[in-house]
Amino acid sequence: MYMKTTYSTILGTGRHTSGSDTIVPNAHFENQTFCDAKGIVLGKPTLEIIKKFEEITGTKGRHYAAAGKVTSTLAIEAGEDAIRSSGTHREDIDLIIVANNFGDITTPSDKIDLVPSYASRIKNYLQILNPDVVAYDISLGGPDCATTYRRIEEYLGLDTKDLVIHINDHEQEDMLEISEYLLPKCSVDKEQLNSIVVVHYLGSKPSLACKVRKGLGIHNPNTLAYDLYFGCPGFLQAMIHADVIIKNNRIKKALIIGAEILSRVAEPEDMDNMLYADGAGAVIMGAIESEQPVGMLFHKVRSDTYNQQAFMIHMGPAYSPHHDPHELFLKMFGTRVHKYALNLIPSMIKEALKEAGLSIGDIAQMVFHQPNPLMLQEIARRTFAQFELPVPNDIMPIIGDTYGNSSVACIPIILDRMYRKQLDNHTITSGDIIMLLSIGAGMNINIAFYKAS
Repeated sequence: MYMKTTYSTILGTGRHTSGSDTIVPNAHFENQTFCDAKGIVLGKPTLEIIKKFEEITGTKGRHYAAAGKVTSTLAIEAGEDAIRSSGTHREDIDLIIVANNFGDITTPSDKIDLVPSYASRIKNYLQILNPDVVAYDISLGGPDCATTYRRIEEYLGLDTKDLVIHINDHEQEDMLEISEYLLPKCSVDKEQLNSIVVVHYLGSKPSLACKVRKGLGIHNPNTLAYDLYFGCPGFLQAMIHADVIIKNNRIKKALIIGAEILSRVAEPEDMDNMLYADGAGAVIMGAIESEQPVGMLFHKVRSDTYNQQAFMIHMGPAYSPHHDPHELFLKMFGTRVHKYALNLIPSMIKEALKEAGLSIGDIAQMVFHQPNPLMLQEIARRTFAQFELPVPNDIMPIIGDTYGNSSVACIPIILDRMYRKQLDNHTITSGDIIMLLSIGAGMNINIAFYKAS
């Protein structure tokens, strides 16, 4: 007789109410002036720049959130949709994690500089080379912050093999020195750390997760809520957190949300602005007892911060001199990011398959974050080439060509559309093994294999 084991599975999915989105085609940028990093106006005609951009990326359009909405608004909408589709009673939700990187933005002064995460900057500062030392931030708001952190620490099993840095607003400038002071207190050499975690205490200011909990009308005092900052891979990392906590038998149900409004952190004069989009998606994950493996089967994560890898995607001043020099915008060294992705992701997939005891032929769908469609197609080609195989038809759903890159929202939006059979030739049926993968600021890459129940 087989013993039953606890696994974490997706009980329902949701996404924000997209009917109010503005759908922005490439033609929207025809009258836009673009600058390079030195502030020099690009000499080519704008129509030629847009045409070349579409040829290189495959992106033809993107979604922008309605003017009256903020990131937490989208997150609440997605969470409500996931609760409804799962049939979950909202008071039964034990955990809410909201993956984001910028919080709610209504004015330029609302922008926060968390790209890359503080943990990535600390890992870079400490010159830790090992990519298995995963670096991420969490954010806690409200009067019960200390209690919330103690529960997170217990649920995730954080101990002296993890470098945990607790900071309040006034300590941000000293965080590198604080980390250097705390490092000798860890029980292992810095290259053998499990993780670097920066815990932000917002005081009375609520985190997005706290706003979601309130917005969904959840009154359960035991519902744990926190934000996770891990660049674009934040949503998948939040799923990994929930998987660990569920398998540790700490909770039964978790609401995981990825929400972002990138259109408000991108500079209009920066060509990369044409990549970015807004959105939110969510999943309800729940514990299931099964004799056979199901749900989240395996995950693999890396954080590369050595030299300048941590800053390939970052917040920085505008390219155009017409902006306030103190205002920050999302910036990217696109060519370096492209090379990083193509060089690392295919081999990482191969390693993950081997470690998970799976073959490439076991994968029914490859659900990836959407940095740009043509890069994804090349990643797929290089991945299957390692096994001397062509890329199967209809294995990788792509929405970035018409939706754009909505960062942490990409994967949950795709999952929701697949579960609802709203993506042609891409569905999820019982027994399918899905590969989930994302890459982004940090630099971080994560992969998970999920078996649909």
